[in-house]
Amino acid sequence: MAIPVIGAIIKAAAGIKNIPVEIRQNHTDPIRAQRRELRKLLTKAQFTEFGKFYHFDDILLSRNIVEEFRKRVPVFDYNKMNGGTSTCKASVTSPGQAKSSILL
Repeated sequence: MAIPVIGAIIKAAAGIKNIPVEIRQNHTDPIRAQRRELRKLLTKAQFTEFGKFYHFDDILLSRNIVEEFRKRVPVFDYNKMNGGTSTCKASVTSPGQAKSSILL
């Protein structure tokens, strides 16, 4: 009878590491989490062709990066932009494979 209990505890503990950092640290403000994610993505992509074209470095230096991003970067259909493929060429839209998306 103790083995199922121990198994349940181990399973629950393993699941904790998959919880987003904001929730684990009681930072549950979704707006703040989205701003952090945008900053992280812009920082990572600022040296790509796309990042250079839309001046991600300047966006990162602005007082309100969300507003500046909205002003400078138009909405794209990702599949049309990449010729209908789900992967992107290195250094064009991301430093490698696209792994995350953000909705603003």
